[in-house]
Amino acid sequence: MPHKDPEVRKAYLEANKEKLAASQKAYREANREKVLAQRKVYREANKEKLAASQKAHREANKEKVAARAKAYQEANKEKVATYQKAYYEANKEKVAAWAKAHREANKEKVAARAKAYYEANKEKLAESQKAYREANKEKTATYSLRRYGFPEQYITPELVEAKVFSILIKRELKKEVQL
Repeated sequence: MPHKDPEVRKAYLEANKEKLAASQKAYREANREKVLAQRKVYREANKEKLAASQKAHREANKEKVAARAKAYQEANKEKVATYQKAYYEANKEKVAAWAKAHREANKEKVAARAKAYYEANKEKLAESQKAYREANKEKTATYSLRRYGFPEQYITPELVEAKVFSILIKRELKKEVQL
């Protein structure tokens, strides 16, 4: 028998690779439900072992795993975006808690990234801030009044309107001085 001697077994397997693969494939196709059930039982019985094996594979092949994930995301942008949006909607608190923990654990990285973004996008940020102030004059005026210590009960619509007017006058004066 070829299976008793390891050398003979190895030679047999090597010589009949395609034949054995075809035979195994035919069996899997003929007994699909049975094979799936066996695999499920195995996975459930060996969760820790499989998780450790997968972790070891990911750590040993970081670049390959990352490239494969990136390629999948590029090929399935809409599907990934839909999944991420649905996950976010279902787990808002969990995502917020994770983001907060990440920011606190990586303060230097987060600050460096924010600074790099600011340096790379100064003009864009200035334009968006200017557009926001123009669209929300009352909000910015109210914020300004609060910042300078006005008690909430004294901030009336008339006072906000006067503050908006004074801000507009200051802007115009700055423009004239710059010319």
